[in-house]
Formats: sequence, C-alpha cells, structure tokens
Amino acid sequence: MVDTVPDGSVWFYDPNRIAPIVLAAVFGASGLVHAWQCYRYKCWKLTGWAVAGAAAYCGSFVARAFGAADYKGLTAYVVHFNFVFAAPPLFELLNYGILARVAYYLPYHCPIHPGRLRTTFTTLATIIEVLGGYGAYYASKRNEPEGEQAIGRGCLLASLVLQTILIAVFLALTSVFHVRVRRARSARGSGPDSVIWVLYASSLLILTRTVFRVVDIVNLAAFNPKKNDFDPSLVPAIVRFEWPFYVFEASIMLVNQLMLHVAHPRRHLPEDNAVYLAQDGMTELKGPGFKDNRNWCLILMDPLDLIGLFKGTDKSMKFWQNNGFSELSENSRDQPTRVQHRQRRKR
Repeated sequence: MVDTVPDGSVWFYDPNRIAPIVLAAVFGASGLVHAWQCYRYKCWKLTGWAVAGAAAYCGSFVARAFGAADYKGLTAYVVHFNFVFAAPPLFELLNYGILARVAYYLPYHCPIHPGRLRTTFTTLATIIEVLGGYGAYYASKRNEPEGEQAIGRGCLLASLVLQTILIAVFLALTSVFHVRVRRARSARGSGPDSVIWVLYASSLLILTRTVFRVVDIVNLAAFNPKKNDFDPSLVPAIVRFEWPFYVFEASIMLVNQLMLHVAHPRRHLPEDNAVYLAQDGMTELKGPGFKDNRNWCLILMDPLDLIGLFKGTDKSMKFWQNNGFSELSENSRDQPTRVQHRQRRKR
C-alpha cells in the first residue's frame, strides 16, 4: 500500500487500471446472463432488478476505468460514485420481491398478508433510494461548496442507516416466516425453503456492504482536505486506500450477483404468482391472486392495509382458508411428504 495521496487525485489514491475493466466485463456479462434467465424462466417482474443492478455496477466500473486513466478528472468520479451507490438497493428490491413470491406460494405462513409485503418494502426502499440518490450526487461533487457537500453526505449517510434498518427488519420478517415454514414440515427441504436460505445469504452480503459504506461516509465526512492540506497521515485508511472498496463492495456484490445465477428462485417457484401450495404440501392450487383493488393513493399511504385490518375487510383476501386443505390434523401434517412440484421444475 502506498501511503501517499497523488497530487490532485479526486479518489485520494491512484486507482488500479486493470481491476475496473475486468469487473465491468464480469458484471456486464452477468447482467446479460440474468437477462437470458429472465427470458427463459419468464420472470422479468421477479428478477429483472438483477439485470438493472448488474448494469449499474457495469456502468460504475466503466467510469472508474476512465477515472483511473485520469485521476484528476471529476466527471468519471461522479458517475462512478452515483452508480455504485445506486446498485445495491436494486438488489434489495430483488430480495423483497423474491420473499413476496415465496409468500405468494405459501401464503398461510407469512406474518403479514403476502399482497402487502412487497408493496410495503418496495415503497420504503424507493423513498430511501431517492434520498440516497440526492445525497450521492451532491456528496460526489468535489467542486461544489463545502456546505452542499456536507448536506449530500448527511443525506447519503441517513439513507445508508435506513437501508441497514430496513434490511434488519426484512431479515427478522424472513426468519419468522421461515420458522413457520419449517414447523409446518410440509415445505421443509423443498424449493421455497432453499430460496429462503439464499435470501439470508444475499441480505447478509448486502448488509455487510452497507455497514462498510456507513463507516466510509462517516470517515469521509470527518476529514476535511482543505483544513488538513491533503496530509496523507490524516486521511482515514478506509478512504486513503483502494483495497477496502474491492474487498467490502466489489467482491461482496459480485458474489451476491453470481449466487443468484446458481440458485435462481424461479427454479423452485411457479411462473404464475396466483399458484400456491396447499397446506398438505403436495397439491398446487390456483387462487384469485393478490391484486390490490384499493385506490393507488390509499395503497401508497397504507401499504399494510391497517384500515382494512381494523375494519375486518381484509379477511376476504385469505382465500386459502377455504380451499379444503386448511383443516388438516396434526398427525397428517407431521408426516413427511414428497413435494411433487420440485421434481417437475428441476432443470
């Protein structure tokens, strides 16, 4: 590690010239493979966010490659900075959608109504993403007044903290759902159970990256290059050296991206989200689906339908209670069953 800051470098170091090119190619190729998988499994609504996330990372590393050739140029740095902060929330949206799809398939085990789960997390994640996008733009503009940069760093830090909290809540909800699935035993060891384990791994990877970025932004905000005259000894190590970025951002998110290729959720879930697994763990039924017929303004303001819960009008959506399989005895429920759909969809 070189303990000096190159004169005029907006990166605080001399960026590696080879790694960004390699990673841009890998993320770009991964995005194309994800697009092919979306086409093959007909699941653009389910895993299309993986394509968008790969494209964002590819764009960020292309910009970083240009920045490595001219480390004094601000444009490449700004483009890289904004793309690299925009990509992980897209993978969070992907995870929220996958959990919702598993909940569609096993609706009677979900702590909240499956039709509300995706709406709630997507709405909150979108608000956080807008806040983070605003913060990333102004935090990366090194030629702007220090006051505007400070506001940008503050907004970006707030969005990262909120992302951390939202991921923690998501993991808690996933755990409750998973415990219910495991206790029922009808779906244990089946495809949905495998998908949930992948969600754990993906969420923990993104959480690790987000915590790293919180520490990074806090250290960046604490260092004022104008007051410290670019003294390398005063620049925090997490900012001064390039390796933390490749260890805690690039490699982690690349593992997350590649993991979704190998353990693609559509291999274990039906194409139609109206299809769900009956309580016997063997029979697949097609229900009416989970379309929310409320006004879109009401959906945005009350994604959990607390009004419907209070009035009791949400009970009509629990269609699985009247499918003829909901009154199974405990003895029959404890018997291990072979999930027939698993063999049919194995590819």
